Amino acid sequence: MTLALIVGGSGQDGAYLARLLLARGANVFATTRNTHAQAGARLAIVGVADAVKLHRFDAATATPDAMAKLLDTLQPDQIYHLAASPDVTTWLQAIRDRAPALRLFAAASAATPEAVAAVRQFRESHGVFAVTGLLGAHESRLAPPSALLRHIVEAAHACKHGGGEKLRIGALDTLCDIGWAPEYVDAMTKMLSASAAADCAISTGRPIALQDFVAQAFDTFGLDWQAHVDIDPAFSVPAVAAVIGDPVPAQTLLRWRADTFGKDLVETLCEAAGAGAHLA
Repeated sequence: MTLALIVGGSGQDGAYLARLLLARGANVFATTRNTHAQAGARLAIVGVADAVKLHRFDAATATPDAMAKLLDTLQPDQIYHLAASPDVTTWLQAIRDRAPALRLFAAASAATPEAVAAVRQFRESHGVFAVTGLLGAHESRLAPPSALLRHIVEAAHACKHGGGEKLRIGALDTLCDIGWAPEYVDAMTKMLSASAAADCAISTGRPIALQDFVAQAFDTFGLDWQAHVDIDPAFSVPAVAAVIGDPVPAQTLLRWRADTFGKDLVETLCEAAGAGAHLA
C-alpha cells in the first residue's frame, strides 16, 4: 500500500488529492498548520476527514531536524508539497539524506521560479525523484472566497436573489486559463507515477476572456451581466489566472488533459452556488 504525505493538506487541492489517493487504496497523512477542526473542514466536505491522519506541522518554519523526524516517523513513499510556502529545499535535503527512494511533487507557479530551480537541481545532481507541477489557476466550491470565479459566481447568485451589490470588476478583456481542481490533482498523481521524473505545466491551455466568464455566470442565473456589473479599472486579475499554460507536455507525457473549463466550469460552480452546497 502506498503511503502518501500531503504537506498543506487542509486546502482545496489537499482535500481533493486526499480523496483521490484514498479511492486508489493509498494510506494518506496530511500536515497542516491549522487546528484539527479548521484543517478538517474541507476534508469533511469531500467525505474523507475520518480517513486522513492529520499532523500539526508548519512546513514554513519547521527545522531540518523536524522534517527528518517526520519522514522517519511516517516513512512515506510519496510527498505532495501543496503548502503556501514554495520553498522545498529542506524537504529535498531530507529526502536525499534519509529517504532517497521517496518521490516528491512540488506545486509551483510562474511566480515561484525558485521552487522549480531547486527541484531541478536536486533531481539532476542527486538523483532524487522530484517534480514540479506548474499549476495554472484552478477552482472549485472549495476555493477561497477571494478566488476569481467563485467571486464572480457568488456575486451573480446574490444578485439573482436580490441581496447582492453589483459586481465590481475590470480588465474584462484579460484572457484567463482556469481549470477544475479535482482534475488538476489527478495530474499531480500521474506525475509521481511516471517512469521518469519531469516537470510539467498543469493547465487547460485554453484562453478565455474574463468577460465571457462574467457573462456566463450571470446568464446561468437568468441575468444580464451588464445590468449588475460596475467596471472598476482598479481591479486586476490575479496573475496566475492570466498565465496561459502549455497543455501539450501533460497530454504527451501523462496522457492527461483538462476536460472541465469555460462554460462547463462556470455552470458547475453556479449549480453548486444555487444549491447552497459544495459540489465536491
